[in-house]
Amino acid sequence: MSDEETSVREPYRGLMPFAEEDADFFFGRRTEREVIVANLLASRLTILYGASGVGKTSILQAGVLHQLRQRARKNLARFGTPKFVPVIYRSWSDDPLSSLLDNVKNSILVACDNQSLEITYHSRDLSQVLLDWTKLVNCDLLVILDQFEDYFLYHADTNIEDRFAVELSKAVNLPSLRANFLISLRDDSLSKLDHFKGRIPNLFSNYFRIAHLERRGAIDAIKEPIRQYNLIAKEGRLVDIDPRLVDVVIDHVGVGQITIDEFGGGKLEPSSSKRRSSSQIETSYLQLVMQKLWQEEIGRGSRTLSLSTIGKLNGVEGIVKKHVKDVMSTLSPVQQDIAERVFHYLVTPTGAKIAHNSKDLAASIGGRLAWTDVSELLIELSQQHKRIVRPIPSPNFERLVGGTSGALTESAESEAKLNARYEIFHDILTPAILSWRIGYRKRRDLDNQRKQAIKFGVMAVVISFIIGILVAISSYRWNWFGARVIYLAAKNSDPMDVIDWLVDQQVIGNIVLDDVSNPATQRALVALRFAYELDPKSQKTRNYIERLLRESKIQTRPRTARLELIRNNMKILNEIYGIVPYEPIRSEAANLAIRARRLQDSTDALAILDRIERQIHDVNVRDTTIFNGYYVLLNRYSIYVDSLIVKSNLSQLDTLIRLFGKQLVMQESDTVTVYQQLESWRFFIQMHQRNSPERLYAQSEIERLEDLIRVNAAILSDDSFVTCRSVVNLMPQGISSRFSPGNVCAWAKISSPRSERITFKWYAAGSLFHTTAFSIPASSSYRIHAAKRYDQDTQGINEVRVYNNQGLLIGRRTFSVL
Repeated sequence: MSDEETSVREPYRGLMPFAEEDADFFFGRRTEREVIVANLLASRLTILYGASGVGKTSILQAGVLHQLRQRARKNLARFGTPKFVPVIYRSWSDDPLSSLLDNVKNSILVACDNQSLEITYHSRDLSQVLLDWTKLVNCDLLVILDQFEDYFLYHADTNIEDRFAVELSKAVNLPSLRANFLISLRDDSLSKLDHFKGRIPNLFSNYFRIAHLERRGAIDAIKEPIRQYNLIAKEGRLVDIDPRLVDVVIDHVGVGQITIDEFGGGKLEPSSSKRRSSSQIETSYLQLVMQKLWQEEIGRGSRTLSLSTIGKLNGVEGIVKKHVKDVMSTLSPVQQDIAERVFHYLVTPTGAKIAHNSKDLAASIGGRLAWTDVSELLIELSQQHKRIVRPIPSPNFERLVGGTSGALTESAESEAKLNARYEIFHDILTPAILSWRIGYRKRRDLDNQRKQAIKFGVMAVVISFIIGILVAISSYRWNWFGARVIYLAAKNSDPMDVIDWLVDQQVIGNIVLDDVSNPATQRALVALRFAYELDPKSQKTRNYIERLLRESKIQTRPRTARLELIRNNMKILNEIYGIVPYEPIRSEAANLAIRARRLQDSTDALAILDRIERQIHDVNVRDTTIFNGYYVLLNRYSIYVDSLIVKSNLSQLDTLIRLFGKQLVMQESDTVTVYQQLESWRFFIQMHQRNSPERLYAQSEIERLEDLIRVNAAILSDDSFVTCRSVVNLMPQGISSRFSPGNVCAWAKISSPRSERITFKWYAAGSLFHTTAFSIPASSSYRIHAAKRYDQDTQGINEVRVYNNQGLLIGRRTFSVL
């Protein structure tokens, strides 16, 4: 790879989230970014949630944070203040309160471009510290709490958790605090926010769900980074992409197209039509695939990402499913054994990540493993080309570095790595890691069983000899008796289990269909397996299964059957089918699965619809929240609701949300007059009938603007401000918007309750050209005019604006100089 490639950032991030500095290569999430920014600016608390790996952190860092900081820098240059300071925080493994306060300080220093700002605070009162900062810099704080599920993971039962929960709740509830908050977390952790329900009123009044990337956005996420890369790269180093490659990649990384089976393998839907039917994309898989393709092509000197390269990498599915497997296969057998035990503590059975210190991991694993063995393995797995785990620097990292030179000595660097905490690099890897553990343990258990078989070989020979004698002189019953003894011995059963088998005259016990966890059920399933293995064609076993099927149908056929009962019966029948491959069992289990899914969907749909009905009458619930609810109903539960009504409601809400967004943009614009703002807000009120936060905000804006017009100078109608060729007796002559080079006049009739200073600002080609200021007396119809010469150099579209003493834009006209 050339020096030029190494100096330019790769356009794809793989499993790493996009950082703020990657914003130039971040595409496909423009709509979500704008909605999040609008919510963060307008709402005290926003809940942002989505599935793991959907790209929440990337949107917040490369989208929201980047845009807000750009706007803050522009505000700082124009007004001398950023107006708002975005703060993002996600490091929940340490004391969150102290770390958050440090993040707030650092963000303010960067935003204000003033490293000398300082406040004195000795307490850990979050509200007071934020109040002090906002007063000092005279701007709002926009606090983004990302990966909030980790807060519950690391501080579930600690005093730190209690302290932070109290302080955060106080800050959110304090009306005088100029701060808005956004909490981002995985959707499977959303219920954990109930911890704050008693502390924060209307906790869920404003929430937004990040869905998977749509196909159009996925195309942009593939093509646009290459276009951006070509803008930076040198001539002759431009990169192209095969258009066919884009469709192939997207067709294979749709949601549900790639799964991890129990042995860590990737599985794809065989039908291309099924692939095409998925409009949602697995963002992490997309980035991983494109990164591997990029590295393969650029690494061998190619300047085109071609379709044939996918075949060389064993297809898109091969890229994804082999990532973890290939990395783990490079480890030695000893390292793989350590990794299997380490992953037990780094990944929970449900797939959640947990960070641990290498010393703690070594102590938890126990045995004769040294701390350095575990540390060296974790360091190896954290290398850039492997990226299975990543280190979180120790709180004592600065002490280990020593001094302020900024360079680590070899020993200090080594100690820092050994003392670091580690976590799984990305959530998307956890299923594959769990699968690798299962596969590794199965292979290890098989090896152990082979060793045990050798160990007990002599015992097996003796037992076989005795059974042979019994077969020669005894009935079939004795043969069956001996076979059960051998079967249970091979299963390493407890001796008491063997005795139970010997005294039990019934081959199959009673299966309790409505309780899969019942010990009697579990024993009966084992018995069923044993009976089937002894005699697969046994009519007694078949009759018993038929009885079970009849009992299941009796229990589940009524429309009033409980969902839990249906699910339990389905699980038991599936287990039975795994033992006895009898087709009616599989068919009944499939029917129960369909019924369970429909019953659950119906219940969920009714719950969502009921919640929406309550939210419609709640003045604290935003339009986006109700829109999201209707969107979920239409896309997931359309067969359980009136789709026409839902679509109509969605369309109306979409119009209102877009209109409100335009209003917010117009409010920040310096080219929209105060009257245009007022009329637009009035139109929004007419369109919006529900008492929502948006409508209440619009009413407050109307009142504010009407007060400003009433107590300040104003131009009350469009024909009271014109451009003209001249002014005679204080009246416009030759009203026009097209002029030849020469003098252009602007005339206005102004109503003012007091003496006031009026400013005319003349623009040429979008830049301020000249300023004229006048002092006018109190009057209901004071006539005023100004003129400015426009020469050949200013031909084109130009503009004149009128501002009152409060800096409000009260008139604006464009004109052409030909």
